[in-house]
Amino acid sequence: MSAKNSEFGGIVLGWLVRDPDNGAAVINSDVHVCDAAEVNVCRCFSRPEFRSCPMAALVDRRLSRRGMLRVASGLAVAATAGCSIGGGAASGSADTIRLGMQATTVGAAAKIAERKGYFAAQGLVPTYSIFAKGPDAAAALQAGSVDVIVLNYVSLINALVNKTADLMVVVDANQATPQSCRLIVDSTAGIAHPRDLEGKKVAIHAERSVNELLVRETMTNAAANPQAVDYRPITFDKTAQAILSGQVSAGVLIEPFLSLALMRGLGVTDPFSIIHGSTDAFPLAAWVTTRDTARHKRGMLEAFQRAMAPAQVDAGNRDEQQKSLPDLLTQLGGGVNKDQISNVMQLLQLDGFPLTADANRLNKVSRVMKAQGWLTQDFDLGPVLLTKDTPRN
Repeated sequence: MSAKNSEFGGIVLGWLVRDPDNGAAVINSDVHVCDAAEVNVCRCFSRPEFRSCPMAALVDRRLSRRGMLRVASGLAVAATAGCSIGGGAASGSADTIRLGMQATTVGAAAKIAERKGYFAAQGLVPTYSIFAKGPDAAAALQAGSVDVIVLNYVSLINALVNKTADLMVVVDANQATPQSCRLIVDSTAGIAHPRDLEGKKVAIHAERSVNELLVRETMTNAAANPQAVDYRPITFDKTAQAILSGQVSAGVLIEPFLSLALMRGLGVTDPFSIIHGSTDAFPLAAWVTTRDTARHKRGMLEAFQRAMAPAQVDAGNRDEQQKSLPDLLTQLGGGVNKDQISNVMQLLQLDGFPLTADANRLNKVSRVMKAQGWLTQDFDLGPVLLTKDTPRN
């Protein structure tokens, strides 16, 4: 592993270690934090305009992970205390940013940013629209009723390749772990191996989604035939009941729907992992906007990136999720009550929440899509990542 000073949305979070197997950036146990102006914290806190900042007392030359969390949080919050180095909170009235998302741990990251003041520190006031699935959110984005949405990478790439939408990645939202993204099956269906899915009905949330791709790739890797499966677009919130009723034999679930299904004891189990080998640490979704919005609301989107940087760190913490995800769970309906929500939070398995949007890692999605015949050639996501080098016109 090699250390790399890694930047996200104008905020250099610190010295990160890059996993050589999947390219993911993870926080080292001892980090060096820089501010949004991309200057070393040892130097930036000696600047005269920063000496009166209340954040200065939090910083030392070498920081533990806990210290990094405090600074990542504080760099956002400090703007409200009068600090404006490197583009803190915008002066004047706040911008309303309209977010479209699902009631998942990814959506909870945005709620964390609101609850902890990261949005306010950047002059943003978020509003939320909750969608059952990504394509519904994409339609709202195209219609102009939201500014940024959560969209899975397969749907994003399909839209770009087919030229049905001109989209850009604002924040890399999450990546799968073997525990947080699983294939759940009817425990009486006799499914113990990927080949046992042949001839079965499998719920994949939405057609040609990342969930379907993961099932297909898992079957291919196990020398099974992915074409022999009947894929059904049943949304996450209805998948467990569909398995129980015999409507399907299996289905892909992510959190918190996974823990809801297991908590309710619906007679389901997961006999094999769909996150391993070519799908290990698989990129799942991104916060996405249109190129037109990126052109006309660039300052707002950059403020969103700065606010989400510390929120991504916090989203990987169960305690932080527990303070924000229940608000979204209450919007699911389906008889989800307060006691069940509490139990779900105890079972919750967390995704990976990347601190950088790295094209090499994200391009794993198009490589697997190509292997499954969904693309005729690799598709590079690099040009659609919104960075400081993205042209403003």
